[in-house]
Amino acid sequence: FADKTVHYSDLDAYAADHHHASVLDLVSSQGTTKEGKTAYLSNQNIEYYRTGNPVTIDLNQYSLPMYFENGAGYIPVQTFSDLVMSERNIFLISNGQDLFMSGAWYNDNTEMTDLFYSAKTSNRSQEMAQFSYNELILALDFQYGLKEDHAITDFASYIPQVSGLKERLLSTNAVEADKGVHQLCTQAFSDFHSHLQGTSAYAGKDAFATAKDASLQSPSYTEYLLIRYAFSTARSTILKAFGKTAFAPYEEYDNGDGTKTAFVTFDNFREPSSDYYTTPATADASDTFGIIEYAHSQIFAAGSTVKNVVLDLSCNGGGSISAGVYTLGWFLPYGIFSDKNTLTGAQGSFTYASDVNMDGVYNADDRLINSERNRNFNLYCLISPASFSCSNLVASAFKDSDQIRLIGRHTSGGGCTVQHLSMADGTLFATSSNRQVSSVRNGAFTSIDDGVEADITLDTYLDFYNRAALAKRIASF
Repeated sequence: FADKTVHYSDLDAYAADHHHASVLDLVSSQGTTKEGKTAYLSNQNIEYYRTGNPVTIDLNQYSLPMYFENGAGYIPVQTFSDLVMSERNIFLISNGQDLFMSGAWYNDNTEMTDLFYSAKTSNRSQEMAQFSYNELILALDFQYGLKEDHAITDFASYIPQVSGLKERLLSTNAVEADKGVHQLCTQAFSDFHSHLQGTSAYAGKDAFATAKDASLQSPSYTEYLLIRYAFSTARSTILKAFGKTAFAPYEEYDNGDGTKTAFVTFDNFREPSSDYYTTPATADASDTFGIIEYAHSQIFAAGSTVKNVVLDLSCNGGGSISAGVYTLGWFLPYGIFSDKNTLTGAQGSFTYASDVNMDGVYNADDRLINSERNRNFNLYCLISPASFSCSNLVASAFKDSDQIRLIGRHTSGGGCTVQHLSMADGTLFATSSNRQVSSVRNGAFTSIDDGVEADITLDTYLDFYNRAALAKRIASF
């Protein structure tokens, strides 16, 4: 307190969640079966972990107070949120009347959101604007995971370099300040995990659309949003031409030689919404675990002639890492997840097996590759610039395995987990955290943020979504 410093001897161990198997491991436990066995995912205790470096935060650099009086220490609530709660991806926000705590983003229908915006709108004081700015710099220095990629040494130096950004962030006009946060996320960062999630209570709930000023986005951000949007639009158009509204999560198409190609499709990675150990998944399953369980049962059903399996992630925008690792454990002998902390330098790799047939046993019967059922499949993954975040993680692992061929076009990356952050004035935004998902080769950890190149390129949207033709093309490889 005398020096106004906060010191972490081992930040990663301090911040590790109890329900994760190890420090840096981001795969969540899915509980147990009624027999007491591990459900869905089993850590195989095959891991590598390298401890990170100590971290010391000097609050003097940010002009933030820290007091010790009468045997008690005090730091601002926002500093506590930025340095302690954020490590658990929980944020604290204030509307000037009440303090709110949450681990997720706003839902416009929740009682909490309505209560938060019940405060009267107004300008911010100059003192609040400066304090909020100082805390923002602290939070980003501490949490933002792509500093090296953006050539950022520290945010006190970086923000003034972005035209008009510092002025907006320091404005006493609350809507203008929230425009600054939008500019920071979509112009300065442009990394697609970064976006304004909620305007401050000063600005008010209705200011959200105004704050998301499209003119403050970078040209590359806007262009790439359009490219990604084009794939979902093209899919809908082509489906309509074939008399469909959507692809079923599991479909089979004839290859023309008596065999079939199975397509498995989901547009986000979701954790189980049902207990599939008690009630087997059906064709109506909508979460990743249920879709995979049902697909597996059909591929291995008596009389099945499936020869090729295609995982369609071409419109998948990401989601749960646990669901992504579960998918890897279906296609590959194991699901391996690797990440590093860009702040501390800690590194870790963790290995999981997936229980896909719901028998509580983790063995070769749960996967498509090296199956003991003597079925040899040709395995593919359909990717595009709309494949982002967790779908990019899965595609990267497939690429590293050299056992699954990627078809389509380059993914749009997304190499860090999502970090939710608040500001002292109550603005809420998301960005890329200091937990960076990595590809490991020759022991070296490399970010997957640049995306993954397809092994087999598709030229037109019709090539992606005319499945009857694509199945025959795959069969000819």
